[in-house]
Amino acid sequence: MSRDLLITHFVGASAVVLVAAHAGGRLARWLGQPGIVGQLTAGIALGPSLLGSAAPGAYQAVFPEAIAPALTGLAQFSLVVFLSAVGYELDPGVLGERARTAVAVAPAAFAVPMAVCCACALLFGPWPLGLGMPERPSPAMVVFAGIALSITAVPVLTALVRENGLASTVPGVVAVSAAGLLDVIGWITLSAVTVPAVVTKVGSGTMAARLGDLDRHEARTVGVLLSARGLTELIALDAGLRSGLLSPCTRLTQPLLHLVRRAGARERPVPRPGPAAAGRPASRTRAD
Repeated sequence: MSRDLLITHFVGASAVVLVAAHAGGRLARWLGQPGIVGQLTAGIALGPSLLGSAAPGAYQAVFPEAIAPALTGLAQFSLVVFLSAVGYELDPGVLGERARTAVAVAPAAFAVPMAVCCACALLFGPWPLGLGMPERPSPAMVVFAGIALSITAVPVLTALVRENGLASTVPGVVAVSAAGLLDVIGWITLSAVTVPAVVTKVGSGTMAARLGDLDRHEARTVGVLLSARGLTELIALDAGLRSGLLSPCTRLTQPLLHLVRRAGARERPVPRPGPAAAGRPASRTRAD
């Protein structure tokens, strides 16, 4: 596809999204709903969940894969501009007066729904077997379900605040501030799923390397490097999916976890050995 054709597709696809979002917002307001509800509905309808499943050919014609990175970049940039504009409209004086309230609201609005959602995930775990989920959900899946159902969509919340003129009111400022804290709490809690996977891999590799007569720094380097994931594990995941051991959802989420783990698989070069280690071959963490 030529550059001119790519630009044409990009402009056309962006226009389709804007027109659909505007029409969805107007329809939602006509029905007495916030405009963001119609915009979200239009986005879902144009996305792979609906249009991509019902009419794959039409979806590829409107949103070819070649322009997907450009559309994603435009969406992220627009989101940053929108959130910055909403943040500019917030009254910091109101936040200063109600800072304690926002700090108190955020943990409560996260902890209680997460506890209930985790309990529901355990209680109703065997029900979604038709969706490819395991009969007994793992602790990681329970925690993930609790987090996913407890967080607040900050862009949606800010759109509601702006549309209803609440940016300078106490409820609007407290809600947006608490939602930002909720995101922080959610990411910290999500690390509870990632950290054990990293710690056990790095720890076992480090301990084994220490038993193999490596010094502390070299052993830690071995453990960190062994935590990296790549093609071999992707092949194993595909084999598990084909054999029925993994559901498509699990197959999709596992590489995301491994990407997080792989991002930490970096180590500083091992310093050159000093005179005390003259009789010992020098080891290096990475190849030149």
